[in-house]
Amino acid sequence: MPYEPGVDLFWSITRYSGLTYNTIPGAEHQVYNAYNTVPDENGNITITFSSENPNDGTYWMPVNKDEPYYFVERYYGPRMAELETILQRCG
Repeated sequence: MPYEPGVDLFWSITRYSGLTYNTIPGAEHQVYNAYNTVPDENGNITITFSSENPNDGTYWMPVNKDEPYYFVERYYGPRMAELETILQRCG
């Protein structure tokens, strides 16, 4: 995802258990946002959702093996001119 996704205030990505609908334990990897990530040379960040640490330089969000999960991207203060692009990425 782009490190600067077209918001004026804040963005975050949080993952949740598809069974309990609560966050998945693992406090140090609970939420990624503009304050705890650094963009790569292309201005993006890569977050890997996996039961095992990929150890490949991406930001890792642990998930439980063989258990459904989902993630939520939140955009606070989206720039209206860029809102359509954000919504297209969401499908």
